[in-house]
Amino acid sequence: MTSQLGLVFREQSTSDFGVDAQAEMKRDGRPTGRLVGLQIKTGPAYFSQPYEDGWIFRPKKKHFSIG
Repeated sequence: MTSQLGLVFREQSTSDFGVDAQAEMKRDGRPTGRLVGLQIKTGPAYFSQPYEDGWIFRPKKKHFSIG
């Protein structure tokens, strides 16, 4: 999935305040150095609303920040 989105997925093996992995953006097939921290959620409590080929995840404000 990440390669279809133009991203390189990197698992993070050490605990870092909820960051489970990182994705690096690519442009023209080359890494850009721009990283996005990912927190991976599982289970029906997080994904109770199906949508086409996946699910809708609606986080609470306390679970994310931009900036």
